[in-house]
Amino acid sequence: MSESQEKNWVPQPKSEGGNYNEVWKPTQDGDTIEGTLIKSESNVGPNNQWVYDIKVAEGTVFSVWGKKVLDGQLSTVPVNSYIKIEFIGKKTSNKGNVFYDFNVFVAGEQAPAPVADVAATDPA
Repeated sequence: MSESQEKNWVPQPKSEGGNYNEVWKPTQDGDTIEGTLIKSESNVGPNNQWVYDIKVAEGTVFSVWGKKVLDGQLSTVPVNSYIKIEFIGKKTSNKGNVFYDFNVFVAGEQAPAPVADVAATDPA
């Protein structure tokens, strides 16, 4: 008999929902999530990814796992901003790599200042 079998193991109850938020997983082009960005955390999980917590109007908090395109767009968005993330779909890069593409929108005055389009202002 192994040492483990000699123990009187008693399963412990799981808390309702644990300490984890529901994860937003877009499944089709055009899927969106909209709410207040309440937390951005880097180096999470075995792949050291970003995770963004978004509180939607109903009060539920969803976690959104970062992707390269999403991380780039959310890098300048401050916590407590009201945002909308739109899943555009899976795309293929020029090198043949498949990636997830997103649009990120920030509401009103919380939006970072837009970067001037150099091509539109350059007379040459």
